Amino acid sequence: LKYDLTKETIDEIFSSPKIRVERITSSGQTTDWFNQDENELVILLEGEAIIRFLDKELTIKKGDVINIPSNQIHKTINLSNTCLWLCIFY
Repeated sequence: LKYDLTKETIDEIFSSPKIRVERITSSGQTTDWFNQDENELVILLEGEAIIRFLDKELTIKKGDVINIPSNQIHKTINLSNTCLWLCIFY
């Protein structure tokens, strides 16, 4: 995998009417706030990051799995130069 130091790279690897799977590579970026109509299952395959919600934040590391309910406002702060995410939207 190649990591772009200037931006996150999002690759959709599967999509159907009920589910979407994305592979995301990040290199220390902080995202904008997200507010999605879908639930999101987040698996961090490489690196360390913070998922910030309006009322709390979670520090996650390689192998951690987080479920983010729909309409839960959140952003990610990537602490590593090589964060690899698998995100399943359902």
